[in-house]
Amino acid sequence: MALTKRGKTYHYAFSVGGRRYRGTTKSQTITQARTVESQLMAKVEQGLMPAHLRKMPTLREYAVDFLSQVAFMPKLKTRLYYANGCRLLNAQPIAGMRIDQITNREAVRLEISGSGSNANNALRVLKRMLNLAWEEGLLPRQPKITLRPEKERSAVYSPEEEACFLSKAGQPLGDIALLIFDAGFRPCEAIALPWKNVDFVRRAVYLEGGKSKKADRWIPLSDRLYGALIERAKSQKPGTVWLFPADGNKNGRTTKSGHIENYTKTFRRAAKRAGLPGSLVLYSARHTLATNLCESTGNPKLVQSMVGHTRISTTMRYIHTGMAEGVIAVNQINRDRAIAVQDAKTQNLTQ
Repeated sequence: MALTKRGKTYHYAFSVGGRRYRGTTKSQTITQARTVESQLMAKVEQGLMPAHLRKMPTLREYAVDFLSQVAFMPKLKTRLYYANGCRLLNAQPIAGMRIDQITNREAVRLEISGSGSNANNALRVLKRMLNLAWEEGLLPRQPKITLRPEKERSAVYSPEEEACFLSKAGQPLGDIALLIFDAGFRPCEAIALPWKNVDFVRRAVYLEGGKSKKADRWIPLSDRLYGALIERAKSQKPGTVWLFPADGNKNGRTTKSGHIENYTKTFRRAAKRAGLPGSLVLYSARHTLATNLCESTGNPKLVQSMVGHTRISTTMRYIHTGMAEGVIAVNQINRDRAIAVQDAKTQNLTQ
């Protein structure tokens, strides 16, 4: 044990179990400083080490412990989301910082490629890790991490673009796209569809393990999707588990899941052949279905049920109505106003 006066306050320095502890007692009198030092040393010896004396791990070190804790979460997608966020963070200089040094300033400066959604994947995981560290008493205050704005997908396929894309897509991308265009699947849901969930008698397909509770649902098959799945079933060997098995590709490689997991390069090649604008992605087919259904039926609740949203507010973000409806409404307003003006003129002339 040793006390050293630095300026007006005394600083302690002691060792327990071969580890040295140093810091300020925040006291200006030797008696109070000795009391503070003795109390701290006693707590360390009892295993009740105060948070400010603990060795702060780096973000990369803490991420290992964090992933071990979330490994018991029931949903695979949640675990994968956290794992991807940690991967993005580990590629940044912030990974080498102690967690008590990380503030919103460092989070704002993160340079993560891709969309705002990709950056927010890392930021949400960072926020969750720091909150967990605060709950464990490692951090003195609960950190506040600002998320970045995400650009909503607004592009939808025109009938011509949809037809051209499907003609250039090839297989299995063509059938994957049909599950999105006609059944409202998310791309990740379409590629992971097992044959046991396809009911040709009821002409329906069951989606399970979706993003939310309402995502698990029966979806009716359109005529063209029903025909496409019939042809796909005929072309595959009996007992095939997945609609889109990974071992069906040219290089013969498979995946842990057994089904296709990456379609991005295939889509880009097909989109280039079809001459699609860069704003259109495969997910845009889901928005196209929602928009077309709403314009045809005027029923957002039907759209919500079809695409499997929990909240109607989410569905409304998917609906991108065309301009024709607005033009019709404006023309009707103009006609009504013209009639009102003419009636007023006629009434004035007769008086």
